[in-house]
Amino acid sequence: MTDEETGSSVYDGVLTRVFSNASTAKILDFFLDHKDYDYSIVEIANTADLSFRTVVKEIQRLEKADLVVNHRKVGKATMYKLNDKAEEVTLLEKFSLLLSQRSSLYEPDRIEQEVLEPENESEITIPRPPQQE
Repeated sequence: MTDEETGSSVYDGVLTRVFSNASTAKILDFFLDHKDYDYSIVEIANTADLSFRTVVKEIQRLEKADLVVNHRKVGKATMYKLNDKAEEVTLLEKFSLLLSQRSSLYEPDRIEQEVLEPENESEITIPRPPQQE
């Protein structure tokens, strides 16, 4: 169901508003991987493989959600950083870590490879530690 006036889905919830597209996820992934430093829009765009315009738009949304903060200015460049004081960011870090440990998210079509067993035990070589005299 779509609201004809706004074009938004009736089912839009808080996660849909924050993670509205893959660009938002890429930017958050970037910040979670590089959380100790601040970055300019150009650095974020180049590293996350996004357009400058897209990063500007998404950074504004993430700032509004208090997930990213305007940290400082370096020359004409505004530097942004993950808002490590926000409880939501702490929870997002934990959530991201838990998801990263689920290989099925990264390799959904992965077929378990057959483990090859030796035909007889003589084929198994176990390295032995050197003997001390």
